[in-house]
Amino acid sequence: ADPKLLMQFKRDYPDAETVILNQNFRSHSIIVDSSANLISENKARFEKNLKAFSAERGSVEIITAADEHEEGRLVAGKINELLNAGADPSQIAVLYRNRMVSACLMEELARLSDEESGGDLFFYKSFVFSDIMSYLLVSQKGIVDREHFLTALTHPDRNIALIGLGRREIDKSEWLIKMQKTVFKDQAEVFIREIDFLSKLSPAAAINFILRKMEYGKFIRDFSYRNGMDASIYLKHADGLIKKAQNYRKIDKFCDAMLEEKDHAFYTASQKPKSESVGYYTFHGSKGLEFDTVFIIGACDGITPSEKADSIERIEEERRLFYVAMTRAKKSLYISVSGRYGNHSYYPSPFIREAFGNL
Repeated sequence: ADPKLLMQFKRDYPDAETVILNQNFRSHSIIVDSSANLISENKARFEKNLKAFSAERGSVEIITAADEHEEGRLVAGKINELLNAGADPSQIAVLYRNRMVSACLMEELARLSDEESGGDLFFYKSFVFSDIMSYLLVSQKGIVDREHFLTALTHPDRNIALIGLGRREIDKSEWLIKMQKTVFKDQAEVFIREIDFLSKLSPAAAINFILRKMEYGKFIRDFSYRNGMDASIYLKHADGLIKKAQNYRKIDKFCDAMLEEKDHAFYTASQKPKSESVGYYTFHGSKGLEFDTVFIIGACDGITPSEKADSIERIEEERRLFYVAMTRAKKSLYISVSGRYGNHSYYPSPFIREAFGNL
């Protein structure tokens, strides 16, 4: 809503009585005081002296990290610490202005949750598991699933045009014949030769061949870097697959076993009540909600406020959103700042100084 509409209301109806609601019944005092400091910077607003009803002070902590990976580890570690101490997961929320800053945190939390439960869900959900399964499945038959074939063909990019891939199932021999008439003939021959060679290997040797000779290991590192993810986690997934594969002599038996394990992991996870998970919300999406503990991540200049906020009005709207995020917390508020996301460097959000400079 545009605050100017409320301010105009008094001018349109000068006899209307104004009642200031200045008691905050949700948040503890340090959260109310710091958020009041912040929003007082806005000019388009009604002046009010906000006070906390609760006598409890509450807590605020600023978490600083060198990059998104460290931010993910630090915030996930703190959340895990709270959960291990008995905190209700449904009373913990992670808020962000831009969804892209949550990737590493969600990755790290999934990994920690997986380790705590002794399960393998994060492993089976990873792109490494599905990609390597695609390679192995494509190696086993002459006619293969289109999605599996496309994955093996394009992860990594082999500089081959996606020709003759319109059907749900791909005949590898027919596809190679079509490619003979194109400038991609040589690359296509190498690809099919390497895929067919996999079928002659043991499962563990085949995965090693995929990682090294077919350059999938390099793809993991490049893909992780481009998407701001920790490559070491996914390289460990590949190592984990090799260890599992050492118990099998045939690729088809290995694939059947892995897909069965994956189905079991997903079924087990589906039986857990949804209340057992921490909530993730954008600032917009958190309006009207409240939690004992809130983590605001990505509190960087250029993210919140957004780099698109190029006027006083837009900066004030960004400040209102940060205020909304801060006041979702009842007892504890954590704000994290990362020095880098991907290739971009960031400074702390000016909203942090505005909120806490006088406390």
